[in-house]
Amino acid sequence: MASRDLLSQFKGLTLENVGTWRMAPRITLWLIVLIACGVGGWFGLWSGQKEQLEQLQSDEAKLKEDYKSKLQQAINLAIFERFGREGVEFAYPTRTLYVTNVAAAAG
Repeated sequence: MASRDLLSQFKGLTLENVGTWRMAPRITLWLIVLIACGVGGWFGLWSGQKEQLEQLQSDEAKLKEDYKSKLQQAINLAIFERFGREGVEFAYPTRTLYVTNVAAAAG
């Protein structure tokens, strides 16, 4: 009985008299409009923004790594310049290996 009463509210509806519709058709229309706005907003606005956000997040990670590298270089340069002003010299480790010909040495 209740379902027949509910369905009878949807009979004879036209868009010319939306203001006189009963409550069930009005709520149904509002739900359809809200769902359509959500779907349209997703495909029209938010999906592109999601892709852009993902791209910017990956760019941010790369920029953070670049920043850390540049900061380390700046710190090292400041230390190197300070040591230069103080007269501290750096020793560069080298090794010289002299190899003699075994056959010529035995001979």
